[in-house]
Amino acid sequence: MSVRHCGRRGSALVTALIVVSAVAALAAAVLQVSGALTRSLHQEVENTRAFYLAEAGLNEAYQALRVGRRGQIGSEEAPAAFGQGLLWVDATELDDTRVRFESTGVCGRGRATLALVVEPLELPLGFFSEEDLVVDDVLLVDGYDSDEGEYIEQVTGDRVALDRNYRFLNVDEANGLLFQHGTFYRYHAVDGDNYVYDHAVTVAQLADQRENGEHHPYGIGPDDFTDDDWWEDFQGEEYRGVLAYFAGTPPEGASAGSEELVAEELAVHTASGGQIGSNGSVSLTNSAGGGVAIYGDAVPGPGSSVSVGEGATVTGETESRLDNVVLPEVELPELESAGAVAHDGPVPLVIGSASASYTSITVAVDAELVVRGPCTLVVGNLELQAGAELTLDTSVGDISLYIEGGMNLAPGSALSTSGTETDATSIQVAEIASPAGTAPITLEADSEFYGTIYAPDTAVRIGSEFEVFGSLVARSLDLAPGVRLHFDAAGFDGSPFPRLLSWRVVEIPSVARRQGDPFQALGVPSGDLEPLADSHDLAGVFLAVSYLDRDGVMRSYSGPEADFDWTAVALVVDAQRALDEEAGGENGDRGEGTEQPLTPPRQQVEDAIADMHGEPLRNYLLTMLPLRDSELFAVIDTDRMMTQDQRAVLVEQGALAERILERLLTVPHGLTRDDLKHVVIENSPLSPEALGFVEAASAEQLSEADKAEIYAAQ
Repeated sequence: MSVRHCGRRGSALVTALIVVSAVAALAAAVLQVSGALTRSLHQEVENTRAFYLAEAGLNEAYQALRVGRRGQIGSEEAPAAFGQGLLWVDATELDDTRVRFESTGVCGRGRATLALVVEPLELPLGFFSEEDLVVDDVLLVDGYDSDEGEYIEQVTGDRVALDRNYRFLNVDEANGLLFQHGTFYRYHAVDGDNYVYDHAVTVAQLADQRENGEHHPYGIGPDDFTDDDWWEDFQGEEYRGVLAYFAGTPPEGASAGSEELVAEELAVHTASGGQIGSNGSVSLTNSAGGGVAIYGDAVPGPGSSVSVGEGATVTGETESRLDNVVLPEVELPELESAGAVAHDGPVPLVIGSASASYTSITVAVDAELVVRGPCTLVVGNLELQAGAELTLDTSVGDISLYIEGGMNLAPGSALSTSGTETDATSIQVAEIASPAGTAPITLEADSEFYGTIYAPDTAVRIGSEFEVFGSLVARSLDLAPGVRLHFDAAGFDGSPFPRLLSWRVVEIPSVARRQGDPFQALGVPSGDLEPLADSHDLAGVFLAVSYLDRDGVMRSYSGPEADFDWTAVALVVDAQRALDEEAGGENGDRGEGTEQPLTPPRQQVEDAIADMHGEPLRNYLLTMLPLRDSELFAVIDTDRMMTQDQRAVLVEQGALAERILERLLTVPHGLTRDDLKHVVIENSPLSPEALGFVEAASAEQLSEADKAEIYAAQ
């Protein structure tokens, strides 16, 4: 081998070594870049997970505040375990209203801390007095939801379900009366072909039943008003007697102007939803002998109670609040005053500017004041004399009326709102000093007022002709006999969300900056931590809850929340929480918890039908009998009970209204033919209309043999 050939082989080897080294270096660089990129991506994933953990903590704290808890979840020393990481939330009260949450999430090497500032919202108060509330005469309080329609569409009452073309149905729309089969009905709403009525009277009842045979003062005999000649009788003196009866002539045995008559006039109402209360006691003593009807809740202040006298009724809750309601004072807009106005001309005085201020406004007899929105109006003293009118026109914009000296709407005056939206009109009253027993705000006009009245530091008197749809808050309330108050629950679901004020990313606490495994970094054991849902700080939290248990029994619990077994709850009716700030331990200074059965509130029936099932639902419904028609419809339509359970409820209900029988016999439902037959027979003898429904029932509803058994039971 020549020297030249050896040199060539040596140079090739050097070249190969250089190339291999270069490739190795390049590969190492690629691996290093890839590793750095992988670590960066992994860090980003863990940071994202930590961010989501912190958000989950904020959400949990937010929901906790919504139901009355503090919002404190875990701690640095004992964080909550969630997913593949840890988190804790520190809750700090910034002042009397605002709370700051700082939530830290830790996952692998990822860290994130978020802050949220919220302001809790009070539950709606309805009709509320800062001082003790005393009612000793006729009063009606109920509720409705204007988002669901007009008030009159939500009133309760018996229903006459008839075809409007039915030959024996006679309707006097001008006077709100209908007549059929010897009975007059005063109706106040029409739901499809159903007339909703609050009072019915037969011709025989209107006729005098005395043995001497003299006719009743109404001039009506027991044989008057047959179905065939009703229209002829409509023109006669007899029908004038009927109109006199429904226009206010007292029922038999009651003298003119009696409380029985006034109570009768209060018969039109909704089934529930009313709210009345105070920071003190609520006394429905009925000492004057009137009818006090609260279709909803009467809620006293902490340590106080509701006194319900004979003839008074509260259909909802009467448990006291856990804490006093703090009523913010009214802040008057700063507007330049245009002086005093005295209006007595025949042409209406119109205030239509966006803002205006007057030291006083007086509207004389037969004069009219019109306030057109949008408008902010500040008035020192506002007075309507008898015969004067005030119109609040919100057809274009809202109206905010501020009173700083007094407001007197005299008896015989009139106030009206252009619409029925209760959030379009507000009357706010600054603090007005007055001697005990007097009211600077006197609302005695003839009115259907739709809106809110807020006078937290001033006494208010409501006259019997001033009907309120919306809400009213005052230092004290003086209610004349016959007042009707209708709380509008629009916008409220019973547990409003706190108002979110700010959200931001903040600096991570020093303890959470330590890298590595989160359990080792925080020095906590990996197997002994509570999950997120169980990590709320319940030390000193007092719980008052009403609920349906899994057997359909209504119960209440009052005591430390840490001792309450939530697994026994099928449906929460109401829950309130309060923090015992001086609590020395988990139970605080309120003692051990107590639990007892309750009578379920009426408004929960349809919720129970939607949320419960099987035998517990049947047992619950049986405790609530008799059910309203709307509730019976829900029983018929539900698929959450066996058909024999539906049958048991319908049979135990007793006599079913004709509209219920029509529903059972004309519309498909879950009842078997045998169950349906049994229910119909239990309601025999049937009316001719109901027998017509039986005859027209399909073979899937009733067989011919079933119909034969029903006919035999008549």
